[in-house]
Amino acid sequence: MDWGRYIKELRRSRGIATQAVLAEMVGVDPVTVSRWENGRREPDMIYRQRLMALTKSRDGKADRAIIAAARHAPGAVTLLELGGDVAITASRDLCHLQGLSLDGYLNTRWQNNMSETAQIALGTPVIERMLRQSEILGIALRSRAPSVNGAPYCVNALVSPLWLSGGEMILRLNAKVSPDDQFSGPGIDFIARESA
Repeated sequence: MDWGRYIKELRRSRGIATQAVLAEMVGVDPVTVSRWENGRREPDMIYRQRLMALTKSRDGKADRAIIAAARHAPGAVTLLELGGDVAITASRDLCHLQGLSLDGYLNTRWQNNMSETAQIALGTPVIERMLRQSEILGIALRSRAPSVNGAPYCVNALVSPLWLSGGEMILRLNAKVSPDDQFSGPGIDFIARESA
């Protein structure tokens, strides 16, 4: 079997953007995945089985892919449980912005790092229902948040639902951070579905 081509196709078909994400999913380092893809090495039997399992089943594997992809995403990205008060994972950039390691970030209550605008939007049962029933595609938030040194910064964020393999819905928050002097005031906008 041509494992290099197999792994490239696996990443393409499953939407696994980087070798680092696949490496985390199967339990190796990114250099190992690079060697596999470039034909310099072949995976050992245990890793072949893990790669084949990713091809055959999405149950649980897709969930790990979603989490790994968020962790390696560029920019300020986090995955949240519904209600927005528990972070599942966060990108390295967001952890750096907050001045925390990933473990430190996940062990703090997410609400401590959120503006009042975001807490209201993410903790509202009506908004949760609208997302769950696909009445809206997501939420755009404009708010202020504190930085590591305590100085506020402006956050423009897109919150969208993600569905895990067991039917559970979580939230993905992609944020763009800018200096506080660019803050035009808090706001919540719904991203509507296009009408047919």
